Amino acid sequence: MRNDLQRNETLQPSLPEKTRARYEQLAGLLLLGGSLAEVCRYGGISRTSLYRLMRRDDFKAVLSELRGHALAAVRANLAAAASDAVDLLSATVRDTAAPLALRLRAAALVIQATVTDETNTRPPVDHRHLHAHFNHKENDHVQH
Repeated sequence: MRNDLQRNETLQPSLPEKTRARYEQLAGLLLLGGSLAEVCRYGGISRTSLYRLMRRDDFKAVLSELRGHALAAVRANLAAAASDAVDLLSATVRDTAAPLALRLRAAALVIQATVTDETNTRPPVDHRHLHAHFNHKENDHVQH
């Protein structure tokens, strides 16, 4: 992948601005899932020209760069959403007015979201341990 980045870095600056803008339009349509016919129609080019363009290293470099930007944006959005979700689940765990089953499920989801093993799979959560923990906390709360 680093070789691709080095090749892209040397190719992209040499593209004229108008050509780069054109490549970005067509590559963007491809990344958004546009069909070849739609891309050709929008770009005013033939299918043969589009195939020829897609074989060009400078077009591939622009397409790869846009794909990287799109993936980075998706990752950032997912990270923000995951953080918000964990915050909500954590608040639910601490909410003593919430039903115990809901709090247990929220705790299990927080644990599953944060604990992984080497294979990036989530271990099963022992709900009995969580249930005992929450029952103990609720009994402490009631007695005070």
